[in-house]
Amino acid sequence: DRPLLNERAAQFIGREALLAEPIRGGFGRIAFGDTTWRVAGPDLAAGERVRVVGYEGGVLQVEPA
Repeated sequence: DRPLLNERAAQFIGREALLAEPIRGGFGRIAFGDTTWRVAGPDLAAGERVRVVGYEGGVLQVEPA
């Protein structure tokens, strides 16, 4: 009844968050709760709102929201 239990990154697809660290050179960081996640996407400034659109390994793929 919890198909994404062991796929934590998949649980964030569709959610929005603010960048905790800017995306530079394709990578940055966002925070969900008390955990920060590495993200990949277009270069954006810290504080920009992004939407999680996928993941690869432990890296969330984001786009501007």
